This record gives sequence, C-alpha cells and structure tokens, in this order.
Amino acid sequence: MITDSERQEAVENLRILSDYNRVRYKEEFYDLLDETVMEPDIGYHEMNDVFERIADLIDIPTCVMTNVGGDFENSFQCSNCMSEFDMPDYDRYPYKRCPECGAVVIDAD
Repeated sequence: MITDSERQEAVENLRILSDYNRVRYKEEFYDLLDETVMEPDIGYHEMNDVFERIADLIDIPTCVMTNVGGDFENSFQCSNCMSEFDMPDYDRYPYKRCPECGAVVIDAD
C-alpha cells in the first residue's frame, strides 16, 4: 500500500525535476522518472513497472464500510481489504479512511 507521505514525496520530487532539469532525450527522461518515482535500492526497472508505480501513486483506493453485525453490535467490513472492525460510534463519527488499508471511505449510495 502506498502511503500519503510516499505520494507527497513523489510529488515534491517531480516538481523539483520539472524545475531544475531540462531533458533532451527520451532515455534521459525515463531515467529521471525512474529515479523519481521508484524505490531507490531496487535497481533497474522496466518501463511498465514505472507506469504501474505512477498509476498507484495517482489512484487512491476507495472502499465502502458495510455493517456486517459479527461478534460486536457495530462490526463493519472494508470492501477493499475485507478487514472487519468494531466501530461502536461509526454512525456518529464515520471513518474517513480504513484503519487497515488506508482506502478512502465513500458512501454506499
């Protein structure tokens, strides 16, 4: 799961890249993009891996919290990670994100 801090770091690095680099060749562009968005110590990356990482940075997962009853009066299940949580005050104080996977909670409607 990509965290918000990883997203923010990638955005900052891309802005620095856009401000301070004048890319002349597509190979140079790819190398700079690879260095900016990928994990630093993994080594060479295929272009598809870089594209997938960019898509993951852009696409914040969403979920719906469904009341499943369960062992507790207010057990809710995340539709993204399928984790189940006891949330007694969820009706009054709904979560903005899943505590387990970090997906943004949206209304079921």
